[in-house]
Amino acid sequence: MKLLIELPTPINSGSGVVAINHGKELCKQGHDIYFATSSNERKTNIELGLPDNIHVEFIIHNNGNNDDWDVSFLVPAFSEGLKNPRFIDLTEEQRDEYIEVYTKKYKAIINDFQPDIIHSHHLFITNQIIEEIAPNIPHVCHSHQTAERMMIETKSKMLLPFVKKGVQTVDRIIAISDDVANQIIDLYDIPKDKITTIYNGYNPDVFYPRKLNRQEILKKYGIQDKFKKIVLLVAKDSEWKGQRYFISAARFLDKRNLYLIAGNGVLRNEYEGQIKNLNLQDYVKYITPPPNRTDLISELMGIADIFVLPSFKEGFGNVVIEELASGCPVVFSNSGGPKEYIIKSLLEKQFAIPVDPLNTLDGKFQIDPNDEVNYTHRIADGINTLLQKNITFEDKQFISSSVEHLSWQNICQKLTEVYYELL
Repeated sequence: MKLLIELPTPINSGSGVVAINHGKELCKQGHDIYFATSSNERKTNIELGLPDNIHVEFIIHNNGNNDDWDVSFLVPAFSEGLKNPRFIDLTEEQRDEYIEVYTKKYKAIINDFQPDIIHSHHLFITNQIIEEIAPNIPHVCHSHQTAERMMIETKSKMLLPFVKKGVQTVDRIIAISDDVANQIIDLYDIPKDKITTIYNGYNPDVFYPRKLNRQEILKKYGIQDKFKKIVLLVAKDSEWKGQRYFISAARFLDKRNLYLIAGNGVLRNEYEGQIKNLNLQDYVKYITPPPNRTDLISELMGIADIFVLPSFKEGFGNVVIEELASGCPVVFSNSGGPKEYIIKSLLEKQFAIPVDPLNTLDGKFQIDPNDEVNYTHRIADGINTLLQKNITFEDKQFISSSVEHLSWQNICQKLTEVYYELL
């Protein structure tokens, strides 16, 4: 099967990591894979962790330093808190340029590669571009929720009609959770039978229980190993990921532990400012591991005693699966993906502690300020429950086994079943 994977966001983004893992696994299964992706700079397959027999075609955006570009502005993003502009902030002129360039590039790619299936990541304007170019090629679109969240938050009158038209004409939509599937139905008037829920996955060769040298790993980030336990949060810097509630929660927890945030550096000054203002510098740390280094993230997860994901609205939560696969108990906001895929036995044994999510005024993404203090305490209580437990290596193996069915190999088998249904 010749599969074109289309990604309108940088390939090193969260959805890009998912797309890369799809591509690598499907390539192993013998399929011919071609990536078309947006980027502010060109990268090699080695840098992306892709084998040489996968072709990657970049649509290059101007980052101010590159001379050879296709689009005159940075790659637009869906999420807030990033250096790139959001799609909704583009001017009408920029939007028109974007559509013109991507139409030309995608037409050339499709004519050259002649794919059997096109798999687009994100429900967005590129869906309609592809539908107009190649109406007879089966087209699967993958929702990661970030585009939907942007559309819901902003109610963009400029983008919504164009996006809706493309979304309604694709052949199948993949949702990363049932919660996201329901958002798509409500936002775009999509019939339920057109949507298939397929969870994201993890690499069992990277994330698994093991005994690591905690001192050496912390030393890489300039942290002295003087702590009783490590409580870890890994997430891109973003308001909705809840880092500031994690920082606030540390005030009510045992100061002999390390409360560690691994982020992408975008909001570093804000988080470190909060840590300093609350006088938590001795035991709350913020670090920025190099991008695309899953080996370093897996090391951090391997030495963590507790993992926390305090997102007040989570589409899926890949890091929760990766941490569970690493054998670490988790505290999570009880919404979206984690609410669906964390199995009952983990909850019963208190290896996974759900906390009621932060209230929102509209039931969607607008924070209720009256619940923020209570939410901080709910997170602290969840962490404290796990701090009282003595987790054995046998426990870690049990925790890890709870997500074995979510390996990328199993997930991609479900994807290929969808593809063959459409051929």
